[in-house]
Amino acid sequence: MNILFLSSAYGKGGAATNQLWTELCEHFAATHSVTVLTAAWHVATPESREENGVRIRSLGAWCLPKFKNRHLWESVLCLLMGWKVLGIKEKFDLVICVDTPRFSVIPGWISKWKSHGKLIMWVMDLPLEQVVRRKKGGANFSACVASILNGFYYRSLSLCDRVVVLGTCMRKVLEQNSVKALRVIGPWADDPKMINLSFSDARAENGFPEKFTIAYFGYAGEWHDFEPILEAIPELINKYPLQFIFAGVGPGIDRVAAEKEKNCWGNVQIKGWVPRAELSSLPQCADLHLVSLKKSMLGTCVPSKTYGALAYGRPVVFIGPKECQAAQDVLEANAGRVVENADELVDAVEEFLANREKLEICSRNARKAFLEKHCAQAVFRKWDQLLEEEVLRPRKKLNQI
Repeated sequence: MNILFLSSAYGKGGAATNQLWTELCEHFAATHSVTVLTAAWHVATPESREENGVRIRSLGAWCLPKFKNRHLWESVLCLLMGWKVLGIKEKFDLVICVDTPRFSVIPGWISKWKSHGKLIMWVMDLPLEQVVRRKKGGANFSACVASILNGFYYRSLSLCDRVVVLGTCMRKVLEQNSVKALRVIGPWADDPKMINLSFSDARAENGFPEKFTIAYFGYAGEWHDFEPILEAIPELINKYPLQFIFAGVGPGIDRVAAEKEKNCWGNVQIKGWVPRAELSSLPQCADLHLVSLKKSMLGTCVPSKTYGALAYGRPVVFIGPKECQAAQDVLEANAGRVVENADELVDAVEEFLANREKLEICSRNARKAFLEKHCAQAVFRKWDQLLEEEVLRPRKKLNQI
């Protein structure tokens, strides 16, 4: 099968979505012919190159000015991508679009129309929906524009033969907006090379004191709920000999750093961003991993850092709505707790502090759930099955859109 992937970025080591996207392309390249059309705006890359069996075609967007307004920049990328697709003579059996740039489904549909193939949209998050929810009740210009664009985005998904989302919570949001042909295929995590280190050995290797450790890894955006974490930290570090580690960037971690400096929190460590390739045994230092999502953001994303914690065999305390796919996966695996506020977070930490046996059981359950359901091999099987089904399924006709 000849497959075309459309995305604004490509490569490992950056955002979690880019990592997943690149790994999926490389997986399909083992058995199919795979071409990626990507922006690569940050460097003057060759127009065409090959990496790990994947043919990569650059849009040449590096020569364009980088607009500060994200929506304007993505609109320019989408137009450029559509123009490039029109100029490609090669025919593709299947086009798979990721949801950046927004409306990449339009150039995807152009390629589908030219090649008489199939079109799949992979929706990994819903940033326009997040903007609409954050600005709910507002009457300003940006709120109106976001609402209009969001409606148009949902309507554009009707051009697809299949729309893949990361969880049932996301599927419900799209169903409420009349999107059909939905399939849930969750995120995955890489299998870490070092999983046999004990908590204590990992802390010693990374230079941390031998204390019960609670950690947060990755980006901490506006959609992640840090209020319960900030409220729980002073109570926990004043009552118990424990420490917090924050390895990442974003508004949430900036707030933690500010409070640490203001209140002299000696038991709170800020590591900053640690590239995936340099994580090594750092995630194994934590007895508990924190993952958070604001209740108002339910269905707009599925925090993939959950599955990284499971891969390392570490219990997760998920702070947010239990209806989130990540929370459901933690509960189903009996690999941690789901809490909604600071009091419940403190209670969860105290439970694991007092019950080492429960901590070890949840650790084993986390690793088991990862190997059975959330490793790359397990999730790739679902993608392979989807491709087989799409080959056999009749192509959607124009009058069905």
